[in-house]
Amino acid sequence: MNIHFYNEEDIRTQPSLLIDGDTYDFMFVGDVPGDNPDVLGEYDNHILADRLERFGAVGKDDRLDCEACCFYIYFRTKNSGLEFVEKLNEYLSQKAKLMREAEAF
Repeated sequence: MNIHFYNEEDIRTQPSLLIDGDTYDFMFVGDVPGDNPDVLGEYDNHILADRLERFGAVGKDDRLDCEACCFYIYFRTKNSGLEFVEKLNEYLSQKAKLMREAEAF
């Protein structure tokens, strides 16, 4: 089972984006299910966003703006982005582990 993990290079600096009076200088963008078909093949990016919110990967100040084929999340600080990537990787790892256990059952 192949898993694509993300790192600090996946947090992009962007020109300041003003949303509802808050400034977002960092973002993560990608097709996470497309990068991880073995683990997230049945997901689109809206489903992934919902699961990651429930998992606690999305911080209270983070801003999701997903499309079916692309995952967008904006951060006010780089540290918030790094925390998100860490939680995203944890989610991917945990889901892959559960899938392997289910296959072995």
